[in-house]
Amino acid sequence: MLESGLRVHFKSQLNNKLDVSYGYQFNETGISHLRDLNNPTFRDYSKEVIRTNSLYATLEFKSKDSLTYISTGLRFNKHNKFNTYYIEPRFSLNQKIATHLNFQINGEIKSQTTSQIIDFQNDFLGVE
Repeated sequence: MLESGLRVHFKSQLNNKLDVSYGYQFNETGISHLRDLNNPTFRDYSKEVIRTNSLYATLEFKSKDSLTYISTGLRFNKHNKFNTYYIEPRFSLNQKIATHLNFQINGEIKSQTTSQIIDFQNDFLGVE
């Protein structure tokens, strides 16, 4: 397996409480499979490549007293090979209750894409 990518990330401060970050990410994942048999002599090599383009944005809020932190965002993924789109929402809340006690809630939906190569198994007699 080989994975390569490119990411461009920007972050801006809207005011002393709000930050926004956004960007673009490109990933290319290649999965290869080599099947090498001795009797009969047979060699098969296959490779599948999946390319993903993503746009994302996050809005972060931090209270003046730094007791409350809220982050919300969206990620939009397009998988070229399958011509599919995925939207991934994200949310995080952190509230400081006491000196050593925080309340935290997180939620997100993520997706992951890969490729599968099915290799047919031979029985013990070599007959398929």
